[in-house]
Amino acid sequence: MGRASISAAFLSSFLLLSLLPPSSGSSSVYSFQATYRITNTSPSSVDGWLEVFAFDHENFGWGFQRVLEENFSPPPQESKGEDNRVLRFSLGKLSPGASGEVRLTQVLRVSGRKWENLGGEGGIPQELLRLTEPVPNLWENAPELREKAEELRGETPYLTARNIFEFVKDHLTYFAQASDQSALEVYRSRVGKCTEFTNLFIALVRLSGLPAKFLAGYGYAPKFGDNAERMGHAFAALYLPGAGWVPADGTWQGGQFGELSEDHLILFSSDGSNLVREGRVSIPGERWSGGTKLEKTLLLYREAALEAAVGKGGQENGKVGVVVSVWNRGRSSLRSLTVRLRVDENFFRPVPPQEVGELAAGGSTEVVFYLEPLKEAENSLVRAEVEAWSPYGEVSSEGALLLSVVIRSEEPFPLLLPPLQLLLPVVGVLILVLVLKLRR
Repeated sequence: MGRASISAAFLSSFLLLSLLPPSSGSSSVYSFQATYRITNTSPSSVDGWLEVFAFDHENFGWGFQRVLEENFSPPPQESKGEDNRVLRFSLGKLSPGASGEVRLTQVLRVSGRKWENLGGEGGIPQELLRLTEPVPNLWENAPELREKAEELRGETPYLTARNIFEFVKDHLTYFAQASDQSALEVYRSRVGKCTEFTNLFIALVRLSGLPAKFLAGYGYAPKFGDNAERMGHAFAALYLPGAGWVPADGTWQGGQFGELSEDHLILFSSDGSNLVREGRVSIPGERWSGGTKLEKTLLLYREAALEAAVGKGGQENGKVGVVVSVWNRGRSSLRSLTVRLRVDENFFRPVPPQEVGELAAGGSTEVVFYLEPLKEAENSLVRAEVEAWSPYGEVSSEGALLLSVVIRSEEPFPLLLPPLQLLLPVVGVLILVLVLKLRR
């Protein structure tokens, strides 16, 4: 850099990426714990049983979710359909007033992912064409919806799906307490929760000739503590030619199309055939023996997780300071924590990673990097990658910053001593006076 210096004005040009899409390079570990109690409320004995959906390695080829550990009591019978894993627990004969209990624990790793090349070419497999059909009382074939789907049709399947996605986000207002509504109902009411956003999106996508499915599970939200029932969440998967199955979530963190953050846990998917009961939208859940009542407690914990954020720092010896803040958001201590900073090497000289060591549960730390600018940069992406080891394996997180740097040119006479520099204005005035006298 020689004698060039960095203008102090660059500090005002730091921009946090708070509005950019969530990072797709993060991974977290969750534990889902459920307790079900079946009580015989009838006057005679009954055969007690319970059926529940269970987490699995999702079947869309996404490489997004993996079950690490699981424990069931009593041992269940397991069945698996096209997409879903179902566990059936037998509790034997229950006399009047007697109860039986089921306990279920699953530990799973969920990794963020972002899809590329969504505008690819190709056709729709023949076996998926059934997933373009409307479903009465759910994803209706109504004139209003057909007209809107045609209005939103783009030049490519991707543009069509994207147009529909943005329309649904703009058309509907989120309201958590809304009752379950079909696509046509919510199109007219314009108020709904994640279920309704998903239903309208799927209906319009199918009317546009693209296969789509309903996905349900949990969206991890720390504000709900460990109450899994309050974290229930729904979104869609659609098939795009050339790209395959792609997720679309219109209500999560401003909307995610073609990406999934690691706080999505997929429990089951549906083609719509089991989402309608007695002519009304009904999201399936547990099934249990007649003549009994079900009580349940569903808990969701984040066992191992990191959070990273990148912010501006000071400057030192002509270098730009970047601060990476790291939080341990899980219940487990983390070790071998490493922070890497990825920069555009056209603008900044790369810096080596830094080792932090251990980070206790709930703890936080800051790591400072100093970047050497190679030339001026405007909104250059600086991304932090954080990795650590937990009792369940590796977890990771990312943070990012858009960095602008202005490099001033060298001072006109950098080697002049301060006394001589002070005389320059005086010399300039004397020369001007002399010129004016000569003109007379």
